[in-house]
Amino acid sequence: MACGYLSWRFVEEPIRRRRWLPTATGLLGTTGAGSLSIVLLAAVTAWGSGFPTRFDSRVIEYMAATAGPGSFARSLQAADVPASDLHAAGNRDAKCRILLLGDSHAMRLMFGLAPLIEKAGCRIDQITRYSTAPLPGFRHVSWNRAGAADFCDAAYQKIQTERWDCVVLAASWYTYVEEDPLLFEALVSGVEKIVASGAKVCLVTPVPDQLLPLPRTLCAAVRNGGNPELIGVRTETFRASARKLSIVLSRLQQQFPPETLLILDPVSAITDSTGLIRCEMDGKCMYSDHFHLSNDGATRVAGFLFPEFSRFAISDGPGP
Repeated sequence: MACGYLSWRFVEEPIRRRRWLPTATGLLGTTGAGSLSIVLLAAVTAWGSGFPTRFDSRVIEYMAATAGPGSFARSLQAADVPASDLHAAGNRDAKCRILLLGDSHAMRLMFGLAPLIEKAGCRIDQITRYSTAPLPGFRHVSWNRAGAADFCDAAYQKIQTERWDCVVLAASWYTYVEEDPLLFEALVSGVEKIVASGAKVCLVTPVPDQLLPLPRTLCAAVRNGGNPELIGVRTETFRASARKLSIVLSRLQQQFPPETLLILDPVSAITDSTGLIRCEMDGKCMYSDHFHLSNDGATRVAGFLFPEFSRFAISDGPGP
């Protein structure tokens, strides 16, 4: 409002009334000077990287959560699976080989998991595709995912022909359990196929859907004097909404021995002592949007899960 008034009072009105510009030459010179000023202002702003210091440091930290998972954002088609170089991280000649199979949630988890696998002296490969349940025979209902079945067929064929010690299944299971009442049968089929190849199976559940526009909600809290640490979903609310999947996974675990199937839940990694599943921890946004992990979130979750995962998948060597 103030800038508009100043522009009208000291630029538009004098020009309209020709107070400053009695001649065409004056008009041209002033216009050129104005243009040069705009160019210089833009150059200085660019040189200062937009002057991020004008923002609260927490806002800058939260907005960093929108960054993608880099090279791990791999969405393959069926034709890519047998021919592509699946290697993602770690020693190519490592004795212990891990495969991550899943959707965009797996891509996010990979950002945090890959460095830990590499540090452990193992290798991890990646077969992922956006919005695709990594299961054979699963029917996608709510969205049109052309090619999903072919992708899964190619992935499980790859598992039969190559050797992995452990296959990690990571996906938006809360979404898929609502799509297909036969999710349990599809999970059993997938785990059976993987176990038949000689590998163990580790299934990772996703973090809860916060149902908020993140990280913008955290930034708004900072600007409005709120406390970002109090933003999140209560554990009891989340568990009630996740009851259907919990029943499916409990049945699945009973179907296979614990040395063959491990189910890992990352929720505790971002839950505080009051039972709040938080959107931010230690000044960083744990989500890149309402239900995907950010890179910081993936690092935190992977670090939380890795000790148990390592005991299951790495320390004991090859699976059954």
